[in-house]
Amino acid sequence: MSEIEHPPLLDKMLEGREQDDRTDHLIHAFSKRWDFNHRGSQLIYLPVDKESDDGITFCFGRIGKQVVDHVNEGPERLFEKKQQTSWRASNLVLNTGSDPDGQKLAIQERGDIGKPLAIVNSLVQHINAELEKSGWVITANVISEKSTFWEATEKYKGQITKAEFSYVTPNILGIRSQLNKRLKDYRERENAQLVLVTVTIQEPKGHLRFDTEEVQDAIEYISEGGGSVKLKAGKEKIFDSKDSAKAKDAESDDSTAIDDKNGRQGLIKRFFK
Repeated sequence: MSEIEHPPLLDKMLEGREQDDRTDHLIHAFSKRWDFNHRGSQLIYLPVDKESDDGITFCFGRIGKQVVDHVNEGPERLFEKKQQTSWRASNLVLNTGSDPDGQKLAIQERGDIGKPLAIVNSLVQHINAELEKSGWVITANVISEKSTFWEATEKYKGQITKAEFSYVTPNILGIRSQLNKRLKDYRERENAQLVLVTVTIQEPKGHLRFDTEEVQDAIEYISEGGGSVKLKAGKEKIFDSKDSAKAKDAESDDSTAIDDKNGRQGLIKRFFK
């Protein structure tokens, strides 16, 4: 799952234009068809339906990719090889609620479509470009498993030579920590819609400390979708939070789960309750 959040609008962007509501912007964005490029392939996002639950609108859709399969004809054609064009699609559901931690998005993982976070990033980059005049920017980061970071620091204790923390400036509604407050102050000081702050710490002898309050605060922020962290031991990458996204089993025929109301309500309960 990925968390989607956006920073506040710049004052100059609001001059002469009424500010759209954030939730309305997301509903609008995910209620349209989008044809977008992802690493050289053309993908299509199609909206399927919307559901309301506890006053929150959930947008359901699919991201599809055209593929060419190599199959065989029947025995009457001596099993001759032929190419057959078909489509593969991943289900997607977006919780547009005004959560202080940002909006949540879940996407079905399918190897024949691509990595979920990379696909979502390609989609939202396309949406941002197409809806640039709205004044809103959508960003996506994984909600990661905190435990995997601490497991890596313990496993490679005394060997970690580089730690790289990247943060997306926070949602204006969510001041959860001192780190969040510092990032918000940084964004406002720089007068920017979106600021990516990267902090790199290097210690050639591997004597990096991770038991500080600052690091714990950073991992808490990142695990909720506020950025990413990478660890290296020499030239070897030993941890990347983008590779440790939280995953849940839909416990249903997920290829058709969003096609009927009961299936959609079941996914809402499974992923967001």
